[in-house]
Amino acid sequence: MVRSTKPSLLRRLGARVAAAAMLVVLPAGVSTASAASDDADMLTVTMTRTDALGDEVYVGDTLTYSFTNTNNTSSAFTAFPAESNLSGVLTTGTPNCRYENLAGGASYPCSTASHTITADDLTAGSFTPRTVWKATSDRGGTQVLQDNIVSTGDTVTVKEGKRPDPATIPTDRADGEAVRLATARQNLGTECYRIPALAEAPNGWILAAFDQRPNTATANGSGVKCWDAPQPNSIVQRISKDGGKSWTPIQYVAQGKNAPERYGYSDPSYVVDKETGEIFLFFVHSYNKGFADSQLGVDESNRNVLHAVVVSSKDNGETWSKPRDITADITKGYENEWKSRFATSGAGIQLKYGKYKGRLIQQYAVGRTTGSNAAVSVYSDDHGKTWQAGNPVTGMLMDENKVVELSDGRVMLNSRPGNGSGYRRVAISEDGGVNYGPIKSETQLPDPNNNAQITRAFPNAPEGSAKAKVLLYSAPRASNEGRANGVVRVSFDDGTTWSAGKLFKAGSMAYSVITALNDAAGGGYGLLYEGESITYTRASMEWLGYLTSTASGTAAVKEGEGTLTAPVTVTNDGLTDYTNVTVTPTGLPSGWSAEAVNVGNLAAGQSATVNVPVTVPAAAVSGTVAKATMKITGKYAQSEDTLHSFAEGELAVTVTDPDPAAKRLKLTIERTDDNGDPVKVGDTLTYRITYENVGTQSFAVYPRESNLDGVTTPQSASNPAPVCRWSRLAPGATGACVSGNGKQLAYHTVTEADATSATIDATADASGETVLESVSITGDPVTVSQPVELPADIAAWKTRNEALADWQTLSEKLAKTDRINWLFTGDSITHGVQFTRGYRTYSELFANHLDTASVRGVSRANDVVMNTGISSADASWPLKDGAFEKWVSDKHPDVVFLTFGMNDGRTGQAFTVDQYTANLSTLIDKIRDLGAIPVLQTQNYTTNTTFNANLDTYFDAERRLALDKNVLLVDFNKQWLELGGGNRESGTYMGAGNDIHPGENGHIEWAKFTLGALNMIANDDPLARWSSSDTTLDKPTVTVDADGNGLKGSDGLEPAPAAAKSVGKFLSGAQYVDLGGDVVSAVAGKRESNVTIRFRASATGQPQTLFSLGDSDSATRATVRLSATGLVQFLNSGNTGDFYTVGTNDLADGAWHTVSVNFVANGFTIYVDGAAMRAISGGAGTQLNVPGAITVNTATAGAIRGADSAGGAQQLTGIVDYVAAWSRTLTDAEAKRISAETSAVAVTKVDAAVNALQPIISDTGARKNIVFVGGETIEGGYTDHLIAKNIVQLLDERVRWEYVTGLSATDRERQRAKFFVAAGQGGLTAKQMDEDYAAMVGEYSPDILFLAPDLYDADGNLAESAAAAFAGHIRSVAAKAKEAGADSVTTEFFCMESRADDRLKARYAAMSEVLGYDIHQFYMENSKQQGYKRLNRAIKAPIIHRMRELTHSLGMRFHVSDAFCRECNDACNCCGVPPEWGVSQTGNIGNAIIIAREKGFVTFSDVMESINKYFDFPWVGACGYNTGSNKARALLYDTTMAQWLRSNWNDTKKGTSPARAYGGVLVPDGKDENGDIIYRYAIKR
Repeated sequence: MVRSTKPSLLRRLGARVAAAAMLVVLPAGVSTASAASDDADMLTVTMTRTDALGDEVYVGDTLTYSFTNTNNTSSAFTAFPAESNLSGVLTTGTPNCRYENLAGGASYPCSTASHTITADDLTAGSFTPRTVWKATSDRGGTQVLQDNIVSTGDTVTVKEGKRPDPATIPTDRADGEAVRLATARQNLGTECYRIPALAEAPNGWILAAFDQRPNTATANGSGVKCWDAPQPNSIVQRISKDGGKSWTPIQYVAQGKNAPERYGYSDPSYVVDKETGEIFLFFVHSYNKGFADSQLGVDESNRNVLHAVVVSSKDNGETWSKPRDITADITKGYENEWKSRFATSGAGIQLKYGKYKGRLIQQYAVGRTTGSNAAVSVYSDDHGKTWQAGNPVTGMLMDENKVVELSDGRVMLNSRPGNGSGYRRVAISEDGGVNYGPIKSETQLPDPNNNAQITRAFPNAPEGSAKAKVLLYSAPRASNEGRANGVVRVSFDDGTTWSAGKLFKAGSMAYSVITALNDAAGGGYGLLYEGESITYTRASMEWLGYLTSTASGTAAVKEGEGTLTAPVTVTNDGLTDYTNVTVTPTGLPSGWSAEAVNVGNLAAGQSATVNVPVTVPAAAVSGTVAKATMKITGKYAQSEDTLHSFAEGELAVTVTDPDPAAKRLKLTIERTDDNGDPVKVGDTLTYRITYENVGTQSFAVYPRESNLDGVTTPQSASNPAPVCRWSRLAPGATGACVSGNGKQLAYHTVTEADATSATIDATADASGETVLESVSITGDPVTVSQPVELPADIAAWKTRNEALADWQTLSEKLAKTDRINWLFTGDSITHGVQFTRGYRTYSELFANHLDTASVRGVSRANDVVMNTGISSADASWPLKDGAFEKWVSDKHPDVVFLTFGMNDGRTGQAFTVDQYTANLSTLIDKIRDLGAIPVLQTQNYTTNTTFNANLDTYFDAERRLALDKNVLLVDFNKQWLELGGGNRESGTYMGAGNDIHPGENGHIEWAKFTLGALNMIANDDPLARWSSSDTTLDKPTVTVDADGNGLKGSDGLEPAPAAAKSVGKFLSGAQYVDLGGDVVSAVAGKRESNVTIRFRASATGQPQTLFSLGDSDSATRATVRLSATGLVQFLNSGNTGDFYTVGTNDLADGAWHTVSVNFVANGFTIYVDGAAMRAISGGAGTQLNVPGAITVNTATAGAIRGADSAGGAQQLTGIVDYVAAWSRTLTDAEAKRISAETSAVAVTKVDAAVNALQPIISDTGARKNIVFVGGETIEGGYTDHLIAKNIVQLLDERVRWEYVTGLSATDRERQRAKFFVAAGQGGLTAKQMDEDYAAMVGEYSPDILFLAPDLYDADGNLAESAAAAFAGHIRSVAAKAKEAGADSVTTEFFCMESRADDRLKARYAAMSEVLGYDIHQFYMENSKQQGYKRLNRAIKAPIIHRMRELTHSLGMRFHVSDAFCRECNDACNCCGVPPEWGVSQTGNIGNAIIIAREKGFVTFSDVMESINKYFDFPWVGACGYNTGSNKARALLYDTTMAQWLRSNWNDTKKGTSPARAYGGVLVPDGKDENGDIIYRYAIKR
């Protein structure tokens, strides 16, 4: 509100003054106070608020104001501030707003007024600025002419908490929509933010840096608060990791320091080395001098020199090195001339083309002793290790400058004028920025003495292309408008001409920087600029006013033919969908014309082909080529204007030789179907053949021959004349052979890529006997696409491939039930992991298909599929010394798929296409020498320019090789094009965030195509019916068993929930899980309920939803999530409600966790991994959004869904195992037991299996075959999902991909050559393994062998009725393994699932019948009563002892992972891990037992001695007595590891003490001289 107070008026010098009223109408934020008299109003005071903090402010916010005082009289007086609740106004301080001797009629401004919001203001709830003024004749304010002039500003509301930063909240913003990254005085002690720099990191993050400047007005004495060097300025940075939707908080890159020994950093500029991934950030380092007064010198310690420094980051800008001073390096040769220098802020470049490709360039402005400034390119040719300066550009006065690489590799310099001429200065370098030619003033680019940015719009465009010529320039609009009105101008011709520009910031706008972003950063262009704040916005070419679209086509017309329709392909290369797209041909030669054609709508990345009608002049002769420029127009969503494409395109029409002159008959043929081109086998093409009598007499038209059906076909049995005969065609008349009136004429069912043709005779009679003239015509050829399913008969295959022998052999194998070993080998695309996000690769889907569907009527469930693909491999890798054996031959394959090419043909690869085919040819020969069938596979396309450039050449060579060597070919490359509708960029099928590897959808299609190409899949098979767009993977919910025993199907939770959703799915991006009506019903309206979730989450730095319950039509929801740091939180509404944080542990750590929440009427209790962390009650008058108090009609996991977040918000990145709900609360004991449940999904079992594989994981020495042989456990791997990985596949990904991080290239290759073989088949028993060891086990040359036999055969019958027989087969298999080179046996005792389904319970019953007692009951009575049943030591120990004796009888070592029975171990660690390997696991406590077994007792000193023998004590896992201790725990309890171990050793009440951890094997027996307990071995030796 604006308020004015009527002042009192005093008499002075006998003047008579009377009161009067004055009405002042002012804009919001402005208030006025004035005095009036019967003569004149002496003083008017106008208050204006100048900050941008809004009407709601927070403690610590600084509000700023300006005053304008106007003397309304003709005599001078002093405007004196008498009272104020603002700082910087009263004369008691400096500065203030007093103005002495204010002349009559004059006004003066005062802008020093401010107020920092205090706690008192918060208590009051608001703040209103108020000042009182007087007009006086003296400076001291005592001789008053007029007083009580009150000026009051608008009231602001003061809110609790800290001012929210909108930039940290993920928000989708339209093109041109701004977000502030830094605002003046937003941080304590910070006056302003200036000098923006912007870059895109190699991983797609967007980096924004700028100066953070303190208030230095007093220090420099200028009254300016935002000052350049030398001041204690700092370089700060924010990062967007989601394409500009949100930004991290401000963080220091280099922090300045105030006196004493003041120093600072200013003027940042990024340079990104896209070849190495390293990022450089340049800025100045100042001490006592700035740019203007810096002195000569290059010594780093010289405080009178303005220094040049650079920092670098190798982790995408997350962290930075310490500043490195390069002043001496870049001043070399000019030490006596250059006294000052600074990196011109914004962004430098890396050259893409020609001789200097890879060079990094950062521009500098240099201060010379002559008093003028120069521009110079500082560059590096060794990826930033060293930097040097080129020759300075001194011909005209220069200042802040930038460079850009032109389409031909030249470098253009673009500089701020050093003399205020008003226009940019431009020069060209032919040698990569070392020297520049003549300087010119660019009058198309006005400059109000300001830093600007010039950049490439398409930095990855090919050299010389139209896109490579497109430049962008951001700067203020005009010289005469000052630093205001920012625009982006566009040049389509390497800067020769420039557009008028698109306004992106009206009003104040100074420095700016613009850069192109790739798809990972959201695409388009990032723009960072100074206005009232440091502000970021995103632009697209469409927002700038241009479509990114091309159109091109070629056509031919015969001389004399006046018209044609030319096919023109129009492509949307932009980031957004276009509507009402039209192509208009222009610029045709005289006499030619063509019509505009409306294409309609074009989605981003989509292409469409339209037919453009072209009229050809009669004078056009053969050999003429007429070209039309294709203008393209259209619209996009954010603009009502019709936009033009800058790229355009060309239509070329060639006139060819005419047909021989037709004396009588003229024929034309045209397609009439709508199948398009290419067509598929089985499509029916229809045609119209038109006859025209161009002669002077009538005749009959008689079709003689044609490859079209329905042309020469007899009309009937009694009338042999062809159906397309025309019995009489008069001169000038026309007729047609075309389907109609119930007849199908002139058609063709596609079998090959062929041209349609016909020969038509003009005959004197209808019988066709007297031929007057014979005329032939051929239609346009069509392309036939590769069919997905090939027919089974050999003849049909022969037309595509000459590999008849291999096809026949494969068909014979597939007709039999004998096991076939299928081997896929290749590169990372074949390995297929990571980018499929936990789903199966195409070879794994291939295996799943063989397990679940018959092939050509024969079950292939016994087949084994192996994958030896290795990342980075090319076709030479399997040919290295000894490699072929490990990659191929020692697996004894029957069929080998060779899938290479991507790495062989990549840019910079040493292999020519001839070498590539030679390597493939050698592999084919070696495979055939094994008696196996080689199969070549082409791969997908990629948009990665390093790999994409030569793919067609290499794949075409592979196709020729397949024909030359009669090899079966699966040409998936062609299918990839079809999947993308002819577009190489098939993004739907690419891996998320990757431009080389197919994702899960691509692998589904690859598996389907491979099986189809080999005629191994039927249309009704599960995989054939699978839609690659459907990735829900939700397992069906199983109802509670009828016997009421509390078991919940495969979910198996105890106590049984009212509803459960078993998910087993990896979630990322916008994915989430709808938990369904059962979960809603379990909690909706219930005053007491519980929801429990088991999950594994990855850290994202953002909040992540676990589950959310509430109303789909409102923001009223109860949400449990992880905070940005992984803490559990209850969110009270929508996306932004109040939240309550519980616990201190980061659960986004990649480990499995269970969170269980009890809801009561107005409160909740949260359990984290079984422990009650916190209980919350709403209290009186406080409403908590819990299920019993709100409407619950929707329940989701992995994202918030509701009216306020229709697309899903705060998504989880990780795996959800299950979600369960109870219509009551759980007790503490129940919550603890639920958290201990093991999962029904394979991924939850992988960590334990990886621990068992730790020796293999850590040993990178030799290649190893890791073979899993067994029954359903190995075949299905705990999951029935069609495409979810099973346990063996997950282990493969973990060991061969995840564990290579940090390894050298050699060790990385070795690690990835640990090949996994899953030789599982349902019902495979120990008896079968024993009887057919060579085929089932030995065939795969195992280095590590896992045996998991089924107890039941394939028919469901118990395989062994006697335990002795079962043991005999196990012994026999172990003996054969020993003979094959095995040296140890490891075992873990059988565990019985308490949550058995009907099938398991039936099998338990059958076992009980054989054994003569109830085995389930036996386990229940003799177990530890956990979520699964594990026998007590008293039961297990005798059995394990017998196993140890059996192992020793074979001369092998024995190991057991069961903690209670490790006295049987033959080494320190469990699972066969010798201590020499230098690894251990939590729970490795076997060595204490071994010592006691040998000596009869063990002391703490004995254990410490064994620890120190093998490990660098005390900070690694102990090999003797490990109680789960680690460095973190030791530090937590302020103790060393030794002290921690000793405390557990001597406290017999702890479960981790030897007295309890060993199940009674060790018992206390006195103490030693150190006071530590001596433990006696309690088993008779």
